[in-house]
Amino acid sequence: MQPTMSSSVTGMTIPGEASETDEEEEVQPTRSIMAPTPVDKNLPPLIVIRNDAAKLPVGMVEKPAMNIQHPGRYSTLLQQKLLESNTRLHHDVSSTIKHVYQTATKEIRCVTNQLNNSQSGIISASHSIRLVLDDLKAVAEKIDIITSCNLLPDIQIEPSRV
Repeated sequence: MQPTMSSSVTGMTIPGEASETDEEEEVQPTRSIMAPTPVDKNLPPLIVIRNDAAKLPVGMVEKPAMNIQHPGRYSTLLQQKLLESNTRLHHDVSSTIKHVYQTATKEIRCVTNQLNNSQSGIISASHSIRLVLDDLKAVAEKIDIITSCNLLPDIQIEPSRV
């Protein structure tokens, strides 16, 4: 097709392209709030890439955990964003609580191991004390036997004066 000359001041008008003038009025919506438009289910899921380098490791991409099960429900973009935001919030709160419980579990396990070690030490010390007491009783009995025996001569030991 050949370009046709328009009588306007703007120059050439090429068929199939928009004109260079603003002669046509822009269509303004009559209502200030537009009606929600339904979302096409054939669209791929929304993928959000955040620039928070401190929070997310390199190469990690957040994907929406939203699965629309009822048509018509969550049909506006705002409702979808709220649902995705609520899903992320739920995931963040769940992971925070999970982390707190895992940390507490590790600390409890560590304290339990220390308690078991202390208990083993106390049992060992108690056993050693019991053996020492048994030995002392045996020595005391032998001393009693020796002192009560009349066959042995009396030995007098004078205290040394230092």
